[in-house]
Amino acid sequence: FMSQLLIIFVFMIFILAGRGRMTKKIAEAFPPEQASTLGKAAVRINCEIQKYLAVKTLTNLLLGLLVTAVLAVFGVRFAVVFGVLAFLFNYVPTLGAVVSVALPVLLAVFLEGSFSLKVGLVLAILTAVHVGLHRFLERRLMGKELELSPLLALFSLFFWAWLWGIPGMILAVPILAVMKIVFANVPSLRFLETMMDK
Repeated sequence: FMSQLLIIFVFMIFILAGRGRMTKKIAEAFPPEQASTLGKAAVRINCEIQKYLAVKTLTNLLLGLLVTAVLAVFGVRFAVVFGVLAFLFNYVPTLGAVVSVALPVLLAVFLEGSFSLKVGLVLAILTAVHVGLHRFLERRLMGKELELSPLLALFSLFFWAWLWGIPGMILAVPILAVMKIVFANVPSLRFLETMMDK
């Protein structure tokens, strides 16, 4: 954990050191008209990526807090742990929501000894929270939903899980979404953005 944290810290230093120089480099590397077009595209890409990551993180944070609150009200153990897992897993579309609902429900069934009314209520409320936040809040804040091919998302999930394990699974779809945003803003690469659609 400490070695990975150190590597992340070193990467962050280099990324922050190079921040803000892209516009100057574009202006020096291309003719004025082309540099202006590329500069505008870079700003648009940057804004869209920031918006996507901010909305996704805000929604997941709210989801984690609500999951923790619901589980605490019903007396399910490890409510905070399941809240943190809901926050992390919901970066993975569909599969993350299923896992973050299934884990606390399975624990509740195990502790209750059977599928009781309490377990049914926990299942119904957690499902409603996930669906409500994704369908209404996230879509409204995002403006337009970033539709990704389920097959492509699955392949991305397997690849990044193989490469980085659980952190890779969490980052797989955001990386794919960032690539789609970049392709959408570069005219010569728009065909790739279309291929990534649902």
